[in-house]
Amino acid sequence: QALHVVHAAGYYLTIGYPWHLLDANAWWLDHFLDDRRQGTISPGATVTECVHIGNNTVVHPGTVIEGPVYIGDGCILGPNCWIRPYTTLGNGCPVGQSSEIKASILFEGAAAPHQNYVGDSILGARVNLGCGANIANLRHDGATVACMVKDQLVDTGRRKLGAIIGDHAH
Repeated sequence: QALHVVHAAGYYLTIGYPWHLLDANAWWLDHFLDDRRQGTISPGATVTECVHIGNNTVVHPGTVIEGPVYIGDGCILGPNCWIRPYTTLGNGCPVGQSSEIKASILFEGAAAPHQNYVGDSILGARVNLGCGANIANLRHDGATVACMVKDQLVDTGRRKLGAIIGDHAH
């Protein structure tokens, strides 16, 4: 995929590590998201704040979406799932029964199909989580999360960071 650079006066963010994508995503959602709701949204679903829902996306009853959130084309959400603020779902992402996604990026076709929790995480294209997979994202000791990068622990500066999972993992 091509790298796209957006110039915004007065704002600069280096994307040196994968977790920087979460910061860039939050900034983009705060500044460029258009509130457009396409697809099929059940009257039994709740959609609040600024939310983009793409073409051919189906939002089933009991689903709660709290913006800012971007949902691509052809996604299937619910029933009874929760999409929390600062989440971006690429095209074709199923988020199913009792799954909760918080402040995360799911690339094209990534799936949290049933009873999953995904917080402050990045799931690559076509990642598929098994039933009941929960991605812990909080350090209870108040310290920041460190990640192993080329045999060295690098401080992410984040108290909350879940998983960074590469494309096609199951």
